[in-house]
Parts: sequence; structure tokens; C-alpha cells
Amino acid sequence: MLKALIPVLALALLPQGAAVAQDAGSTAVYAPHAEDALPPGAAYPMKKKFDSLTPAERAGLRALYDGMPERDEPPFPKAGMAPIMSDVAELAGVAKVTGLVSIFVNVDAAGNATGVRIMKAPNIDVAKAISFILVQAKYKPAMCNGAPCPMEFPFRFNLTL
Repeated sequence: MLKALIPVLALALLPQGAAVAQDAGSTAVYAPHAEDALPPGAAYPMKKKFDSLTPAERAGLRALYDGMPERDEPPFPKAGMAPIMSDVAELAGVAKVTGLVSIFVNVDAAGNATGVRIMKAPNIDVAKAISFILVQAKYKPAMCNGAPCPMEFPFRFNLTL
């Protein structure tokens, strides 16, 4: 029942909150690639939490960023991608919309989503609804030189019916 309310809640609550800004800046050391498509070798492991990722899967996540060395780690949803993707898939079905979504989530050094940058979406209502889903998630913070640091998490997904 709650999942069915996500689009309604997102449209009702998101414009009033300060969590979403299309031009929110990031103080991150590494920026995600700005391209719409995922770079070669980059991937989102769907059913795993960050701690259970293989070295190859971690390298795939680092490939989402310009110049991230092996010693550093990007932010990642603490519960993994599956809960986010489930909500996004349900939203796409309810909204009956298709197209590429690219939203960068600002994640602070404590793992909290503090805002988003909407890069691309089929329409602003879908962008706001998916942004709501993304900012509700808790994240494993990025690690820069062994210490937690702020960084954007790039969410890219092609919505299909």
C-alpha cells in the first residue's frame, strides 16, 4: 500500500522540501561521468550491499567516476540497489512513462542524501518522484584516502514498461 503512494507523496512533498535542487553543487573530490549512458565496465550490482561486492564489481562502480583510484570508494545505498529499483519500477508502471533517468544524489560524509541534481528525465514529475525515492535511502558514505567524504551517487536507469 505504501509503495502505491510513492508517486503521490513525491509530488506532494518534494516541491516543499529543500532536498531537491536541479543545480545543487557537490563538494566531492570525484565527480560522476556526466554522460547519460553508463561508461564501459560500469555497473550497478542489484542484489548486493557494498560490503559483499567483488573487486570487479567495485571497479565497475569506480568506473562511474572520473579518476577514482582503487583505494577510494564511491557512496552506495546501504541496503543495496534492489529496494530503490523496486520502487522506481513500480513508479514507472504507475506513471506509464519510459525514457532515460539520470539523477545525481549528493551524499554527505555521514551517508545522508542531502540533495540531488536532475540531469535527465522523461518529465519533471517523474524526476521529482524518483528523487524522493533516492533521498529517502541511506547510503554508505564515500571514502577518500581512508576517511568518509561527501560525493555524488549517480543514478542512471532506462525506464521501460
